Amino acid sequence: MKMQDNPEHLGKHHTATTVLCYSQIITQLSPPELLSVASESTSLCTMENYDFRNRPFATSDVFESTVQDFKILTTGHDVKKIYELDLSSKAFPFMPGDVIGILPCNSHSEVKKLFTRLGVEIHMRKRYKLTIKSDTVKKNPSMPKHIPPEGILEDIFLKHLDIRKPMKKAFLKVLSKFTQDKEELSYLEELCSPKGSAKYLNLINQSGRTLLGLLNTFPKSCPPMELILEHSQALQPRFFSISTSPLSGRLKITFFVVENADGTKGVCTG
Repeated sequence: MKMQDNPEHLGKHHTATTVLCYSQIITQLSPPELLSVASESTSLCTMENYDFRNRPFATSDVFESTVQDFKILTTGHDVKKIYELDLSSKAFPFMPGDVIGILPCNSHSEVKKLFTRLGVEIHMRKRYKLTIKSDTVKKNPSMPKHIPPEGILEDIFLKHLDIRKPMKKAFLKVLSKFTQDKEELSYLEELCSPKGSAKYLNLINQSGRTLLGLLNTFPKSCPPMELILEHSQALQPRFFSISTSPLSGRLKITFFVVENADGTKGVCTG
């Protein structure tokens, strides 16, 4: 996969389309500040375009709803907190027992840490364009269906990628090509081998469960952005049962906050 700078957002001196990998854009464009930066007023989590998001239900439209009220239903220090969220129900009808799917966004702070770990934090709000490499050796290559071909780089990680889902062994195998540390290389090769299956499962159940946790496990490995996107998985909707009757005129859901062993909270509930 190749990331190409968008010519309409470059300076006037660029009259032709520049075809460069993202890592090359950083080092070869002179001066680098000619890369366009999105306006700071751009919303980080607006969802006006759902074409590249996994919809909760294939036959249903996507509705935007406003939170009308929010409260805690339980009390006590030794009791798990249960929350109730009151949403506007005017957008669509529902019946008792129906389920709604919510399109979540990843934590902005976690996404920022990812960009910092990859050494490209200054490029978070810059525009990108994805294309297939002309010299790829893969058969029938195609663009990832869950990633828009162009837009703001940070928005991919906020709205489209599941950065909490464990990465597959194929990613670890490619990751081994981007470390100069012999111990990291040996460990990665062991994890990818048939004999390393138990250690791989142990890793993804502990420090390497999330993308950031995995990258921090191998601090001397610095994969390019293209590799992350190529091996990424789509951010899935989260489902909740409606806990009210349509006769009430309100659509409410109840839930508790998911707290993970690594200190992170649920993508949707946290």
